[in-house]
Amino acid sequence: MSGLKPKPSQGLLRRRWQHPVGDYAVAVGWQANGRRLFVGDAAGLLSAFDAADGRLEWYAEAHAGGLIDLAPWPGGARLASAGQDGRARLW
Repeated sequence: MSGLKPKPSQGLLRRRWQHPVGDYAVAVGWQANGRRLFVGDAAGLLSAFDAADGRLEWYAEAHAGGLIDLAPWPGGARLASAGQDGRARLW
């Protein structure tokens, strides 16, 4: 073990794009195929972004009082969200 040497940094983490949301982000999740990134924020907005270029594909005012969590369906066809309004929603 004493002969191990760390590899030099390969710069694997790179900023590709950024996009503002309604308030601070509280939950994120990837679509199963990696094509979309879902973001929920403290204002209750749920947004879907194209993962390749950051283009906003759709958004919804999902939960009054704020979004708590989201979970993409494993098959990619649906998305579940939960909010401070006491509701769980299936999109």
